[in-house]
Amino acid sequence: MRTISHAMTNRGLMKTRIVVKIAMAMAVCLAALASYGSHASGQVVISEIMYNPDSYEGNSNENKPNLTEWIELYNAGEEPIDLTGYLLSDEDGQTEAMPPATMLEPGEAMVIVPSGVSEAAFHEAWGSGEDGPTQPGEEMGEVQEDDTPHEAMKKYRVLALGGWTDGIRNLANSPSPKNEILTLIDKAGRVVFTVNYDDQGDWPSDSPDGSSIYLLPQHVRVRDSANQGEQWGRSVMGQHGGRGNVKTSVYTGMDFGSPGVVVVGAAGTE
Repeated sequence: MRTISHAMTNRGLMKTRIVVKIAMAMAVCLAALASYGSHASGQVVISEIMYNPDSYEGNSNENKPNLTEWIELYNAGEEPIDLTGYLLSDEDGQTEAMPPATMLEPGEAMVIVPSGVSEAAFHEAWGSGEDGPTQPGEEMGEVQEDDTPHEAMKKYRVLALGGWTDGIRNLANSPSPKNEILTLIDKAGRVVFTVNYDDQGDWPSDSPDGSSIYLLPQHVRVRDSANQGEQWGRSVMGQHGGRGNVKTSVYTGMDFGSPGVVVVGAAGTE
């Protein structure tokens, strides 16, 4: 009887240990899910791409750095996102990783530029959001899509990353289904957002040069990818924050875009 009782006690202990291990494993999974949910709730998207400016883009084959292309990121979620270690990649390579403590707040836009461009130089050409109207009638401030006649611009950051000319080797001016596949990758190597942009079919034309493409208001909160041309618009003066840059030592003053302005609309709106 003692032997049987001892064996039953051992089995009981083993079951208890198994239950404890299962509970611990479940706790780890729940914590991971909670962490993922927090990450997902702060969804960063590629909201605008200036891939074919009128301004000189440099020449990777001649080792002349690109200075005038840029990419806008936008936090379309409800939580801040730590972009530390994030980078941009395409079929040719990747940029340098973003530096520590690169935070993107909810509703905040940030423009990524080649490493040869300073924030001051970019703001000189495109405006900074704190230097008065970008054109007659425009005012600065937060943007939501409504019935007001002018979109506005609030202060936005510009982050310069290396690896534009010798990594991604500039953005394709004649894109195709295989080129350009632009991807935002987090510090763990996970794909956060992808855009396989084009200039044919239902994609906005890039002719003439000089205009960026941007996510239309009803598609800003899209998740994971935006690979349909109908999700994008061509930047024009006075629409969804579109404006021209001014001529500087870097820019020709013949480009159009809306850096720092992201108009958010409900799905199904125009």
